[in-house]
Amino acid sequence: MKFKEMSDSRARHIGRGAPGRQDPPRDCHPQSERRLFPKATATSGPMWRLATVILMLTPIAAAQQEPVSERAFFAPVEVSVVNVEVFAADARGRPIAGLISSDFEIQEDGGPVTITHFYAAPRVARDRSGAALEPFAEHPEVSQDLHLIIFFDDNNLSTNRRRRALDAVNDWLPLLPDGVQVMIVRWSGTMEVVQQFTNDVKAAGSALQELGQSSSRSLQTERDRIRNDMKRYSNTAAIAYVQHIRAYAQSATEQTLAMMRGLDRLVRSAAGLRGRKAILLVSDGIDTNPGADLIRAWQQVFPDTARTTDIAPSLEAQRINVSESLDTLIENANTRRVIVHAIGATGSSATTSISADREVDITLRGGFDSRSQYDAGRVEPYLARLTGGRVLGNDRKLVQQLGELAAELDGYYSLAYRPNHTGDGQYHRIKVRVADDDVALRHRDGYRDTRHVDRISDRTLTAAALGITDNPLAISAEGREQQPRDDGMYLVPIVIKVPLSQLSLVPRTTDHEGRVSVTVAVRDDRGGLSDIQRREYPIQIPHEQFLSALSQNAEFIMGLVMREGPHRVGVGVRDELGNIDSTATLDVHVGDHDL
Repeated sequence: MKFKEMSDSRARHIGRGAPGRQDPPRDCHPQSERRLFPKATATSGPMWRLATVILMLTPIAAAQQEPVSERAFFAPVEVSVVNVEVFAADARGRPIAGLISSDFEIQEDGGPVTITHFYAAPRVARDRSGAALEPFAEHPEVSQDLHLIIFFDDNNLSTNRRRRALDAVNDWLPLLPDGVQVMIVRWSGTMEVVQQFTNDVKAAGSALQELGQSSSRSLQTERDRIRNDMKRYSNTAAIAYVQHIRAYAQSATEQTLAMMRGLDRLVRSAAGLRGRKAILLVSDGIDTNPGADLIRAWQQVFPDTARTTDIAPSLEAQRINVSESLDTLIENANTRRVIVHAIGATGSSATTSISADREVDITLRGGFDSRSQYDAGRVEPYLARLTGGRVLGNDRKLVQQLGELAAELDGYYSLAYRPNHTGDGQYHRIKVRVADDDVALRHRDGYRDTRHVDRISDRTLTAAALGITDNPLAISAEGREQQPRDDGMYLVPIVIKVPLSQLSLVPRTTDHEGRVSVTVAVRDDRGGLSDIQRREYPIQIPHEQFLSALSQNAEFIMGLVMREGPHRVGVGVRDELGNIDSTATLDVHVGDHDL
């Protein structure tokens, strides 16, 4: 039995007051990505004959003297439902079947909450006697469809381990549950989509074979070269060599941060997908503080100099590390219901059965404690553990571990509850417990209660990156004549059309009013994503023209500056009063060809 999206679902009610203006989302994209520089204007629909409406459809900044919150008499009240996927295992990491909702207890920020939704997946749906049952849901409202992204971090993969992982993952594909949508992505300094989402195992396998023909450039190779070079230096060159290590650490940090930003955009773009989302991250190991291990090696090679200086791994880790970006990535994955499983150079079988309650405490926004940061020094174990995923070792047991993961993807429990807050912007911790101490649980650490502006931005990224849309407002987009610029770029006007009949328009003294926000993102032919561009617009229609206006469109023009070549434009429109989001796409070829 299926039940629809829970973590993003919203019930629409009528109350008093109106939403205030929200700030646009923070830019999270690297400077190296293709960027678009929007120019926003607005105009009426093609059949509008009202000069007053053209003046009304202007950016929100022009209407701030009289805030909507002082004039509106209703606003939507959002009722959130938070979903938590839980994997229950015995001491050997095997799934435990037969649990029911009353076996679980959920706490948010230390306080108990009431479980309102419960789902048992096929492998664990059993009665008390152990007999298999049909998968069931007590409240069938959350989609359990699975989108799986296989992410190869070629900047941190040695040739041998990359080959082993490719072969093991290829053998693993036929073991996945029926209906799983698989996407394959490669990171080699930029994001490359090797295979768009497909449920065709043969197509995914062919994409992996294609990926196997390409080469990787591992940072481990450079680290090994530096270690070997140190042995040829005399003690008098010890201090100078520290600068060489620091230069490497800076370069490696920049590459790691770029990869994590790319992974973060992938997480955000997956947020608009219905149901469960998972990422299988394949890497040799991503340093939280590149260079600290080389300083340890330096201390061993130059012990006399090391004893007379304050150069130490812990101090180097404080100079350069990626902990803050890792915090952000974990937080965004948890907020968007994305579980990360990681294949690393080494794995721990214990991580498959350790509860989140029993992990070393890692405080988001506070970085790692000294033990976890300086002893482990790897991104992927914490990324997996705090999102409810597994850590698998890239060794001879990898095939077996992947088989266990396949069983887990179809052997979990889905719980949900209604929090007593909506859109407060705070990160809330989640703890799930069962009465039996012999049952170990794994689940996401928490979530940030996002504002609607973040949700429509995520869904716009989903439209641009993946071409997946949800369009209850029946919006559309079309291009207008492109204008070449002196810098070789093109100004591309994009017209977004919104049927007025689909919007919530509130009667005032002399007119009907509404408010929409428009978001745009663009994907190029190499998989690069632009920053999100966002504008807000008020709509005002005189009473005497209201009925005729309902058969017309409101149009919003955003001018985008783009390079030559094919692009996919993702467009999002949010009806701020009706609390409804819509997304659409437009394929654009910039340059010599017509739109």
